[in-house]
Amino acid sequence: MYVKDVDSATVKDHDCVLAGSPTQMFRSTGPIMKFLDGFSKNEFSGKLGAAFDTQLQMRMSGNAAKGIEKTLRKLGFKMVMPLLVTYVEGKIENVQLKAGELEKARKYAEAIARALHSDYGVC
Repeated sequence: MYVKDVDSATVKDHDCVLAGSPTQMFRSTGPIMKFLDGFSKNEFSGKLGAAFDTQLQMRMSGNAAKGIEKTLRKLGFKMVMPLLVTYVEGKIENVQLKAGELEKARKYAEAIARALHSDYGVC
């Protein structure tokens, strides 16, 4: 879901929250951080979370997932999986995942699902 479509009042009803963003200007976009900043520190203590981003595959790209993960931890989330970085290519009007990245994201989601249904340790 796009963050603009999420009812923040219902987020606490979920056992796990995955939050992600495209990397822009070396960090996540404003809407996701504004959304996460709307919650109080430790408001999600004991809940599970994971962070991901999309970025260009270059040395100076930055990393949105690191900032999102840091914020999730401050909110009390325990990371169920290490952060996920997926790479994109193309021009701004036609950005798409690079070859193999959709499969990487699918495997990541499957690993999270397995972790939620097992005694998997959190990160």
